[in-house]
Amino acid sequence: MRNAYLTQFELWRERPGIRLLAKAWGAPRLYQEYTSARDAFAIIRLAQWLERHGVQTKISTTPNLPAELPEANLIFSGVPGSSRHIERHLRTASFHVDVGMAWRVYNRNPKPGERAEYDEQRHSGRRLVQPGILALLPGLSHNAKLLLLAGRPTPALATFLTSSEGLIPWKPGSGKREPL
Repeated sequence: MRNAYLTQFELWRERPGIRLLAKAWGAPRLYQEYTSARDAFAIIRLAQWLERHGVQTKISTTPNLPAELPEANLIFSGVPGSSRHIERHLRTASFHVDVGMAWRVYNRNPKPGERAEYDEQRHSGRRLVQPGILALLPGLSHNAKLLLLAGRPTPALATFLTSSEGLIPWKPGSGKREPL
């Protein structure tokens, strides 16, 4: 069973559905080798692109992060709340995605004119706009970086990062993308 709202396994007794299952089948055991297909595809796309450009990559699962986090450059794809290590690192970030609400991005400190929440919008049967977070953050050591692809549209974020259009930077102050 996977419960997207439960990010601390030891609190499973607080979830009525899990308590009910535990009564019938016995206490649950923690198993963290789960990832959604969309997040796996995003990481594979990025790893393939990096390898084509001479950057060796290693794909790891969330349970292995504590050993690798301090000195490594990391790419995290998914909902930050599904990893205590990533969640702790991002508590002060301006934007966040809550577990179970991967279709909504929250702005912790909206400035005048900015929204506090960005929701998924369906424009037609074929066009859906899904907000996500793409951020390059400091890692845990002074040399390390954390690239975060968070929310529901992680494959789209990976495609953006690996496309020629996505690689054109924003010109500071212009409000548009132009080669520098």
